Amino acid sequence: MMIKGKPGTGKTMLALQLASSMAAAGHLVIYLTAEQMPNLLIGQLHYAGYDEGVDEIGLRRLQRDDTEFAFAEDVVDTTEASGIVNTFRSGKGGALVLASASRHRGFEAIRDQLSAVFTQAIPEPARNSAYTCCVVDSIDAVTDTDQRHIYRELFGFLRKKCDLGVLVSETHEENQQLLLREHLVDMIFKLSYRTELESFKSRVLEIEKCRTQSVIRGEHRFAIHRGRGVSVYPSVQALLSIWRRRSRKEALLEMVNWTIDKDLDLSRVLRKDVTKGSAVLLSGPPATHKTALGLSFLAAGLQAEPNSSCLLVSLREDSASVARIIRTYPQLHALLQGDRKSVV
Repeated sequence: MMIKGKPGTGKTMLALQLASSMAAAGHLVIYLTAEQMPNLLIGQLHYAGYDEGVDEIGLRRLQRDDTEFAFAEDVVDTTEASGIVNTFRSGKGGALVLASASRHRGFEAIRDQLSAVFTQAIPEPARNSAYTCCVVDSIDAVTDTDQRHIYRELFGFLRKKCDLGVLVSETHEENQQLLLREHLVDMIFKLSYRTELESFKSRVLEIEKCRTQSVIRGEHRFAIHRGRGVSVYPSVQALLSIWRRRSRKEALLEMVNWTIDKDLDLSRVLRKDVTKGSAVLLSGPPATHKTALGLSFLAAGLQAEPNSSCLLVSLREDSASVARIIRTYPQLHALLQGDRKSVV
């Protein structure tokens, strides 16, 4: 997968959050950084709420809430490797290894460095019992070419050695074409800013590509909080949560039902805000089914109160056209039933 975006959009923090979450879940994560020194990344993890400590055997650990995992920087010595193995066996989380990458050294340097870190961090038998994840931050800093064989070798290595490979990539205004690396990855997260209220910019995340096609499309807001790290607010779920949390005043007027069936349930959307005596305007361009939506209001009223009457004043459609519209929608057929209907 790839995390891409302009400078300052939160790519490294999102990659660190993913890496630390996988380590806390009991997996081995190698974070190869060419943009910052490992100690600066640890500072970002502290900002996200992780506290640093040392266990009884001297292995450094990061902890937040009820999760913890071991971590090491650059070269993993024998003591740290042994401690990581014991961590896996005891079920006390996984391990995060932060390693510095040489800038613009090409695929061979990345491959050799990753292989060395894998070998140092944990032996093969213990590694097979856990998922492995590798993060390269950023791919632009470790190689400045876009040759097909370089990326095929890199992605082939990541697929062979890792269960999850994460590439961080930087985008610029002058380079908007789809790069070869974006064709080869299975998923692309695009981070950007969205201007709201003229002067305020919020961070947004969009899944541009996903081979499984089972993602929630659109731009989703996210924020970076002190003590919590990255929080993502999915667009649809966030809207629904706002409606659920909204506190209502006690109803003073009788509510009007606008529900015909489970497929046409506007009462759920309007939260019964339509009351008797109120006026509702349905507005939209041509061919947006405004008439049918208005007729659904009448049909819902007749369904809720079968002995009631309703009135449709049409200034554009004649009675035959209105009847044709009603017959098009099965939910509206109640408007044509019975002997009480009349056309004026």
